[in-house]
Amino acid sequence: VGGRGGVSLFRDQAACPFRAFATHRLHARPLESPEPGLAARLRGSLAHVAMERAWAELKPHAARCELDPAGLRQVAERAAGEAAADLARRQPQWRGTSLLDLERERLGALVFDVLGLERARAPFEVVAREARLPARFGGVEIEARLDRMDRLASGGHVVIDYKSGKAAVGAWFGERPEEPQLPIYCASAGLPIAGVAFVRLSRRALNDLAAGGAPRVFVGLAQGEEAFPKAA
Repeated sequence: VGGRGGVSLFRDQAACPFRAFATHRLHARPLESPEPGLAARLRGSLAHVAMERAWAELKPHAARCELDPAGLRQVAERAAGEAAADLARRQPQWRGTSLLDLERERLGALVFDVLGLERARAPFEVVAREARLPARFGGVEIEARLDRMDRLASGGHVVIDYKSGKAAVGAWFGERPEEPQLPIYCASAGLPIAGVAFVRLSRRALNDLAAGGAPRVFVGLAQGEEAFPKAA
Protein backbone atom coordinates (compact mmCIF):
# COMPACT_ATOMS: atom_id res chain seq x y z
CA VAL A 1 0.00 0.00 0.00
CA GLY A 2 1.39 3.41 -0.90
CA GLY A 3 0.94 6.32 1.47
CA ARG A 4 0.40 9.51 -0.52
CA GLY A 5 0.07 11.57 2.65
CA GLY A 6 3.62 10.97 3.81
CA VAL A 7 4.29 10.49 7.51
CA SER A 8 0.98 12.19 8.33
CA LEU A 9 -0.64 8.86 7.43
CA PHE A 10 0.89 7.25 10.55
CA ARG A 11 0.23 10.30 12.73
CA ASP A 12 -3.46 10.37 11.78
CA GLN A 13 -3.81 6.61 12.20
CA ALA A 14 -2.35 6.81 15.70
CA ALA A 15 -4.69 9.67 16.64
CA CYS A 16 -7.89 8.28 15.09
CA PRO A 17 -8.23 5.47 12.50
CA PHE A 18 -11.44 7.01 11.12
CA ARG A 19 -9.70 10.36 10.61
CA ALA A 20 -6.89 8.59 8.78
CA PHE A 21 -9.43 6.82 6.53
CA ALA A 22 -11.35 10.03 5.84
CA THR A 23 -8.19 12.02 5.10
CA HIS A 24 -6.09 9.55 3.14
CA ARG A 25 -8.74 7.36 1.48
CA LEU A 26 -11.66 9.75 1.03
CA HIS A 27 -9.42 12.86 0.70
CA ALA A 28 -11.67 14.81 3.07
CA ARG A 29 -10.31 18.18 4.18
CA PRO A 30 -11.56 20.52 6.92
CA LEU A 31 -12.82 23.96 5.95
CA GLU A 32 -10.26 26.66 6.65
CA SER A 33 -11.21 29.28 9.22
CA PRO A 34 -10.63 32.86 8.06
CA GLU A 35 -8.08 34.80 10.04
CA PRO A 36 -6.57 38.27 9.64
CA GLY A 37 -3.30 38.56 7.75
CA LEU A 38 -1.28 35.58 6.61
CA ALA A 39 -2.55 32.26 7.96
CA ALA A 40 -0.32 30.46 10.45
CA ARG A 41 0.11 27.58 8.00
CA LEU A 42 1.29 29.98 5.30
CA ARG A 43 3.71 31.72 7.66
CA GLY A 44 5.14 28.33 8.62
CA SER A 45 5.61 27.46 4.96
CA LEU A 46 7.44 30.76 4.37
CA ALA A 47 9.77 30.02 7.27
CA HIS A 48 10.59 26.59 5.82
CA VAL A 49 11.42 28.12 2.43
CA ALA A 50 13.54 30.87 3.98
CA MET A 51 15.61 28.39 6.01
CA GLU A 52 16.12 26.18 2.96
CA ARG A 53 17.34 29.16 0.90
CA ALA A 54 19.64 30.34 3.71
CA TRP A 55 21.29 26.92 4.09
CA ALA A 56 21.65 26.59 0.33
CA GLU A 57 24.01 29.56 0.64
CA LEU A 58 25.63 28.59 3.95
CA LYS A 59 26.06 24.86 3.32
CA PRO A 60 29.90 24.79 3.61
CA HIS A 61 31.07 25.23 7.21
CA ALA A 62 33.82 27.59 6.06
CA ALA A 63 31.23 29.91 4.51
CA ARG A 64 29.52 30.30 7.88
CA CYS A 65 32.75 30.92 9.77
CA GLU A 66 33.88 33.67 7.39
CA LEU A 67 30.72 35.74 7.79
CA ASP A 68 30.51 38.63 10.24
CA PRO A 69 27.08 39.50 11.72
CA ALA A 70 26.39 41.96 8.90
CA GLY A 71 27.08 39.27 6.30
CA LEU A 72 24.89 36.77 8.12
CA ARG A 73 22.06 39.31 8.26
CA GLN A 74 22.33 39.80 4.49
CA VAL A 75 22.01 36.04 3.98
CA ALA A 76 18.93 35.97 6.22
CA GLU A 77 17.30 38.92 4.50
CA ARG A 78 17.97 37.49 1.04
CA ALA A 79 16.45 34.16 2.12
CA ALA A 80 13.36 35.91 3.52
CA GLY A 81 13.05 37.99 0.33
CA GLU A 82 13.23 34.88 -1.85
CA ALA A 83 10.58 33.14 0.27
CA ALA A 84 8.27 36.15 -0.03
CA ALA A 85 8.86 36.41 -3.79
CA ASP A 86 8.10 32.70 -4.17
CA LEU A 87 4.78 33.17 -2.36
CA ALA A 88 3.91 36.19 -4.54
CA ARG A 89 4.49 34.09 -7.66
CA ARG A 90 2.30 31.24 -6.41
CA GLN A 91 -0.41 33.41 -4.85
CA PRO A 92 -0.49 36.75 -6.72
CA GLN A 93 -3.06 38.23 -4.31
CA TRP A 94 -0.23 38.84 -1.85
CA ARG A 95 2.04 40.59 -4.36
CA GLY A 96 2.94 44.13 -3.35
CA THR A 97 0.92 44.03 -0.11
CA SER A 98 2.11 45.59 3.13
CA LEU A 99 1.31 42.33 4.91
CA LEU A 100 3.84 40.44 2.81
CA ASP A 101 6.40 43.23 3.29
CA LEU A 102 5.96 43.03 7.07
CA GLU A 103 6.23 39.25 7.01
CA ARG A 104 9.44 39.45 4.99
CA GLU A 105 10.96 41.82 7.55
CA ARG A 106 9.83 39.66 10.47
CA LEU A 107 11.13 36.51 8.81
CA GLY A 108 14.51 38.07 7.97
CA ALA A 109 15.06 39.00 11.63
CA LEU A 110 13.93 35.54 12.80
CA VAL A 111 16.18 33.64 10.38
CA PHE A 112 19.14 35.86 11.35
CA ASP A 113 18.68 35.05 15.05
CA VAL A 114 18.29 31.31 14.46
CA LEU A 115 21.34 31.20 12.17
CA GLY A 116 23.32 33.05 14.84
CA LEU A 117 22.58 30.23 17.30
CA GLU A 118 23.49 27.58 14.73
CA ARG A 119 26.76 29.34 14.00
CA ALA A 120 27.88 28.54 17.56
CA ARG A 121 27.49 24.79 17.02
CA ALA A 122 30.41 22.43 16.50
CA PRO A 123 31.43 22.07 12.82
CA PHE A 124 28.79 20.40 10.65
CA GLU A 125 27.74 20.24 7.01
CA VAL A 126 24.18 20.39 5.74
CA VAL A 127 23.83 17.33 3.50
CA ALA A 128 20.06 17.41 2.78
CA ARG A 129 17.47 20.19 2.54
CA GLU A 130 13.77 19.59 1.85
CA ALA A 131 14.75 16.15 0.55
CA ARG A 132 12.43 13.32 -0.47
CA LEU A 133 13.02 10.21 1.63
CA PRO A 134 11.47 6.83 0.76
CA ALA A 135 10.30 5.15 3.96
CA ARG A 136 8.65 1.87 4.87
CA PHE A 137 6.92 1.20 8.17
CA GLY A 138 4.57 -1.64 9.10
CA GLY A 139 4.39 -2.79 5.49
CA VAL A 140 3.33 0.66 4.25
CA GLU A 141 5.56 2.53 1.82
CA ILE A 142 5.52 6.32 1.81
CA GLU A 143 7.57 9.18 0.46
CA ALA A 144 8.49 11.47 3.32
CA ARG A 145 9.99 14.95 3.06
CA LEU A 146 12.97 15.66 5.29
CA ASP A 147 13.44 19.31 6.29
CA ARG A 148 17.16 18.98 6.91
CA MET A 149 19.99 16.59 7.76
CA ASP A 150 23.39 17.68 9.07
CA ARG A 151 26.59 15.62 9.07
CA LEU A 152 28.85 16.19 12.06
CA ALA A 153 32.64 16.21 11.96
CA SER A 154 32.56 12.88 13.83
CA GLY A 155 30.54 11.30 11.02
CA GLY A 156 27.19 11.09 12.80
CA HIS A 157 24.08 12.76 11.42
CA VAL A 158 21.44 15.02 12.93
CA VAL A 159 17.87 14.86 11.62
CA ILE A 160 16.08 18.22 11.88
CA ASP A 161 12.45 19.21 11.51
CA TYR A 162 11.37 22.86 11.53
CA LYS A 163 8.45 23.79 13.78
CA SER A 164 6.66 27.11 13.90
CA GLY A 165 4.39 25.97 16.72
CA LYS A 166 4.73 23.69 19.72
CA ALA A 167 7.45 21.03 19.82
CA ALA A 168 7.86 18.32 22.45
CA VAL A 169 10.13 15.27 22.60
CA GLY A 170 7.43 13.36 24.48
CA ALA A 171 5.32 13.28 21.31
CA TRP A 172 7.77 10.70 19.87
CA PHE A 173 7.11 8.07 22.52
CA GLY A 174 4.28 5.96 23.83
CA GLU A 175 2.14 3.22 22.37
CA ARG A 176 0.58 5.67 19.87
CA PRO A 177 3.09 8.49 19.25
CA GLU A 178 1.51 11.85 18.45
CA GLU A 179 4.43 12.88 16.20
CA PRO A 180 6.05 9.79 14.60
CA GLN A 181 7.67 11.82 11.83
CA LEU A 182 11.24 12.13 13.12
CA PRO A 183 11.50 8.57 14.50
CA ILE A 184 10.43 7.25 11.09
CA TYR A 185 12.99 9.49 9.38
CA CYS A 186 15.74 8.13 11.63
CA ALA A 187 14.70 4.53 11.02
CA SER A 188 14.60 5.08 7.25
CA ALA A 189 17.75 7.16 6.74
CA GLY A 190 20.17 4.21 6.68
CA LEU A 191 22.86 6.40 8.29
CA PRO A 192 24.40 6.68 11.78
CA ILE A 193 22.15 9.09 13.69
CA ALA A 194 23.76 11.16 16.45
CA GLY A 195 20.80 13.41 17.18
CA VAL A 196 17.26 14.30 16.27
CA ALA A 197 15.67 17.67 16.93
CA PHE A 198 12.92 20.12 16.27
CA VAL A 199 14.20 23.60 15.42
CA ARG A 200 11.56 26.05 16.63
CA LEU A 201 11.16 28.91 14.15
CA SER A 202 9.35 31.45 16.28
CA ARG A 203 10.07 34.56 18.29
CA ARG A 204 8.57 32.80 21.28
CA ALA A 205 11.22 30.08 21.01
CA LEU A 206 13.99 32.67 20.97
CA ASN A 207 12.53 34.30 24.09
CA ASP A 208 12.01 30.96 25.86
CA LEU A 209 15.20 30.52 27.87
CA ALA A 210 16.42 27.13 29.09
CA ALA A 211 18.71 26.57 32.07
CA GLY A 212 21.79 28.70 31.61
CA GLY A 213 19.92 31.44 29.75
CA ALA A 214 20.18 29.94 26.24
CA PRO A 215 17.13 30.11 23.91
CA ARG A 216 15.30 26.78 23.61
CA VAL A 217 15.27 26.77 19.83
CA PHE A 218 16.58 23.18 19.66
CA VAL A 219 14.28 20.59 21.23
CA GLY A 220 15.48 17.03 20.80
CA LEU A 221 17.69 14.15 21.82
CA ALA A 222 21.38 13.67 21.09
CA GLN A 223 24.29 11.43 21.98
CA GLY A 224 26.42 14.42 22.99
CA GLU A 225 26.72 18.19 22.92
CA GLU A 226 28.35 18.07 19.47
CA ALA A 227 24.97 17.51 17.79
CA PHE A 228 23.29 20.76 18.84
CA PRO A 229 23.17 23.04 21.88
CA LYS A 230 20.99 22.35 24.88
CA ALA A 231 19.50 19.00 23.89
CA ALA A 232 16.29 18.63 25.86
